[in-house]
Amino acid sequence: MKTRTVGIDLALKHSHEAFILDEAGQPLGRSFSFPRTFAGFSQMLKRALKGLAETAKLTVVMEPTSLAWVPLAVFLVLRGHKIYLVNPRRVADLRKFYSRHKKSDRIDAKVLAKLPVIDKDTLTELYLAPGKVNALKRYCQQRDKLERSIALQKNRIQAVFTEANPTALEAFGGDKFTLIGRAFLRYYLNPLKVKGLGIKRFTRILARKAHGELDESITAKLFESCCDTIAIYQGALEKDTLPFSYEELQDEVNLELDLMEYKEAQVEKLDKKISQLYQHLDPRGEIKSIKGIGDVHAPIILGFAGDITRYHSGHSYCGSTGLVPGKKQTGGTDRKGLNITKEGPNLLKKTYYMAAETARHWDVEMAERYHRLTGRGLHHKQAVCAIGRSIAARAYAVMKRMDLAQNGLLSPEEVPYQLRDLEGKQITAQKARELILIRYPSKAAQSKKRGRAATAIKYARQSFPPKADQLKAENSSKRLESSHLPQMVPA
Repeated sequence: MKTRTVGIDLALKHSHEAFILDEAGQPLGRSFSFPRTFAGFSQMLKRALKGLAETAKLTVVMEPTSLAWVPLAVFLVLRGHKIYLVNPRRVADLRKFYSRHKKSDRIDAKVLAKLPVIDKDTLTELYLAPGKVNALKRYCQQRDKLERSIALQKNRIQAVFTEANPTALEAFGGDKFTLIGRAFLRYYLNPLKVKGLGIKRFTRILARKAHGELDESITAKLFESCCDTIAIYQGALEKDTLPFSYEELQDEVNLELDLMEYKEAQVEKLDKKISQLYQHLDPRGEIKSIKGIGDVHAPIILGFAGDITRYHSGHSYCGSTGLVPGKKQTGGTDRKGLNITKEGPNLLKKTYYMAAETARHWDVEMAERYHRLTGRGLHHKQAVCAIGRSIAARAYAVMKRMDLAQNGLLSPEEVPYQLRDLEGKQITAQKARELILIRYPSKAAQSKKRGRAATAIKYARQSFPPKADQLKAENSSKRLESSHLPQMVPA
């Protein structure tokens, strides 16, 4: 059956641009524009199918420009045509070949139309996920965006305190945004205000704002740091030359706290929606049976995967995550140890990386692999990326078994992932953790063990000196004593 290839350069505000190639790869006239409406889509389709049978199907190639591709893709998929969304970097590289010193919509459309001819093996047909799967994916993306925004606001608040009250936040240790921490941040940026209250009254007020959850040692450290800040800025305060205003900085901090707390409330709402959708798609929580994948990571993996049968193998799925190493082969040589491709979604890459960080502490096989890779000289992040790729392969296997179980081809009891030792025996999570602590201790544990051993040897030598050293000391002592004895002179 004859077919044609259409390259479409999508636009956000203006008309789309299309370029058509026939079955032999030859252009059918010049490129043309069409509006972003139903009539425009119909016009483009009619022009692309002109002269072909009614059953002919087009191959359409587009870049994923924002979400402008969705309406056109749905319109074409419903009519049976094949859609390919290509990596913008590949299009940019081919565009440089065709026109080095200029860029236009016509050139972009031409480049997209020629991609199936030049680089067909790398193209993947568009998959339109069902509504619930797509909603799960987008909720997860939105949640991640809010989490990153909250982290930036926390950094901003800490930066303001570094200027206004340098050592105050050190009193809270690792978590500066507890209930008492937020009470201090919202009301007591100005150290003069704290000193004016006195430590007893300051402690009582902070305890009331923190609903009684207060460690008095923290308030003592806070009061001391405020007094130290006043000593630093004493001269500037007396001369009124301080380069900032405490009142304005407090307003800035309070605004950041308000925005942060609002976003945290939105994250809680998203968590409920994500949990409901995930429960509907994976009621038994099979994906969470893999160590390292929990309530946050499992919905992300399921949302991005969608229909797992569209991947013909685990290697294909791992390739979509971007965690596989690149390929560079020529003649009889095949280079190893190349960087990962990083072509997968950023959120999915981050998810598998974080899952790998946890899995190496609870899965014996992952711990052994991490120990082996770092022993060969790989950096920590390189080893964790390699483990993340293994976690992705396991997630593919579990999702594949989930699909088989839904179709009645596999027992539900065979779906979850089972922890095993290096001999292949099934073990519990607690047993796996014990084996890892014994066989693959962390660097901190190894250093601590070496330190204890060195200390034990030191004290052992002090308490029980070696026999040779003891004899040597006794002999030298005797020689010293004999040298001071009076000489016996005969009468």
